[in-house]
Amino acid sequence: MTYEKRRGPARPDRGALEFVCDQANEQFPNTCPSECGTGPKKIGRPPRPRPREFSLAYVELGADALPDVFRAHKRTIRRWLGEAGPDELRAARRKFVQWQREIRRSDPPRRAR
Repeated sequence: MTYEKRRGPARPDRGALEFVCDQANEQFPNTCPSECGTGPKKIGRPPRPRPREFSLAYVELGADALPDVFRAHKRTIRRWLGEAGPDELRAARRKFVQWQREIRRSDPPRRAR
């Protein structure tokens, strides 16, 4: 009994399913003699590492723009935010936005021609 994805043969580098059990025997490595509950386990690529410029981009652009900038899913962005220290980055973002508002308010209004 082998476990494969529906689209094609099992490939360890693309998220194939692998059966993991301590009680599996050598002759039939993908079967389990007891109902131990380990079941098939998805193996695949490791999670994408956080880019070096992530913190700077978060502070300058905000979280809404980051999926487009890094071409990453929102869950990945959230994971990177957790790795980088969410409280410090949010405080830095707040400070940056406040600084931008002060600059905009201090500029004289432009006249329409």
